[in-house]
Formats: sequence, C-alpha cells, structure tokens
Amino acid sequence: MNNNKVDYNLLKTFYNVIQTESFTKAAALLNQPKSRVSRAISRLENQLGVELIRRTTRRTSATSIGKEFYKNISPILNTLNNELIKVSNYQKEMTGTIRITAPQDIAQTIIAKIISGFNTKYPNIQIQSLITNELLDLTKDNIDLSFRAGSLKDSNLIQKKLMNVNFIFISSKSYLEKNGYPIRLSELNKFKFLSFKNMEQLWFKNKINVKPFLQTDSIPMLLSMVLNSDGITILPDYFCKEYLESGKIVRIFPNLKSPPETIHMLYHQSKNSSNVVKKFIEHASSFENI
Repeated sequence: MNNNKVDYNLLKTFYNVIQTESFTKAAALLNQPKSRVSRAISRLENQLGVELIRRTTRRTSATSIGKEFYKNISPILNTLNNELIKVSNYQKEMTGTIRITAPQDIAQTIIAKIISGFNTKYPNIQIQSLITNELLDLTKDNIDLSFRAGSLKDSNLIQKKLMNVNFIFISSKSYLEKNGYPIRLSELNKFKFLSFKNMEQLWFKNKINVKPFLQTDSIPMLLSMVLNSDGITILPDYFCKEYLESGKIVRIFPNLKSPPETIHMLYHQSKNSSNVVKKFIEHASSFENI
C-alpha cells in the first residue's frame, strides 16, 4: 500500500460506484465525466494496492475486498458528509446585520481587513459602519460593536483587547533631504511638526518645547501631509506600514519606545447577543493572525 493519504474524493467516487453498480450512473450523480470516475477508481486501487471493482462489459461489481472496504467506510463517509452539509448550511443560514463604529484611521486599515475576511466566511451577513472620531452611545445609536484606541474608564461596556499599537515618528524622504534629519527629540523645534491631538506630550512630558505647525484629530490628514513633504508627525504604525515598506516615508528616532496604546472592541454584555455579532467578535479577535 502507498503511504500517501487517500483523497476523500476518491473514496466518495468509490462509494457512489458501488452504490449504483455503474460507472455511468455514478458519473451522473457526481456530475463528472465517466472517464474521470474510472480514473479515480484506478488511482484509488493503485494507492491501496488491491483491486476493488471488477469491470466487465455487462456489469460492474465489487471484489470481496471491495465489498468489505465499502462496508467499513460507508458509515464513516455518511457521517463526514452529514457534517460537511451541516457546516455548509450553517454558514449559509448565518444572516443578519451588524452595526459597528470606528474612527477613520482604524476603519480604513484594520476594520476593512476584518470585514473582508468575515465576508468570505459569512457572505450573507450585512455590515453597517459608522465612521466617526466621536464615541457614540451604543444603545442610543443601535450599535453592536465599537472599535476604539485606548480604554474607557467607568464604562459598563465589555472592553476586549484587539491589538497593541506603537506610535512612531515619520516624515518623507524629500522633506528630510531638504530640511535635515533630526538626531535628538530636542531638535524637533527646528522642523515643522504636525500634531495628532497633542500626542507628542506623551513623549516629551513637558521637557521639550515643540510648537506644532498643525494640530488635528485626523490621522489620514497627517499622513497625506507627510506624503506631501509638509513636515514631521507621530502616527500609529499600522496606518503607515505600507508606506514605510515602500520607502515613501521614513521612520525617525527608531530606537524610541512608544507609550503603550491598545485598540479595544467595545460591546454590551448580554447573553442574548445574536450569533452573527458573536461570530464577528470571534473573527475580529483573531485579527493579528489574519
């Protein structure tokens, strides 16, 4: 016997040939050409090293070994087939709508990837997304799930960690070539600095006086300005990863350790939460492995 694993499809073909006592009928059931069914049986016999089916011009019948083999694998194949049907139907039956909210930067990168993978698994579930930097009321706005950076104090919502985030200093190559490359944080006051909600204060802790050229709560805007060579900023690594890898932007102070930050999923604790919401949370929880 060949030590290679036997293909499930070969066993399924063998099962149907014995059931119908005909290559032609088995081919019709499997929606395959008769020649393909015949080759499948020959391949199975070669792998097992025995003759399973005796072919004559008048009839098709199992050999004694073939009959015993059919008898032993039939209940296994039936159970497996039932489970495959059950799983397939389960995914088809998973329908409904999930309402989620997230800020632009998280939605544009992380949430888009999560939804894409989820849609592959459960194509009949619809997603409604509310993209805003405001922390919406999940009950008032009928939201199932919220994604936010940081954590909420005194909240009655479940906060489940999605992933850790590192903030990094970045700029474009052209800006640095034109204006120089800062070696120390104290040198930033010589450059145009673009601030994300005073994030720099977490780094400087009032020890360094840097007056931002721009302050905003829009991460996409800051990235656009950096790509336009308008200065230096601090952004989450997940949002500018592809631009770093392509060389369009450069990381500054690579040895500096980012203050800790975490993206959380927020949702109500309820035993009555729908299966579609539970499945989405389960899928999102594995994001870092996607």
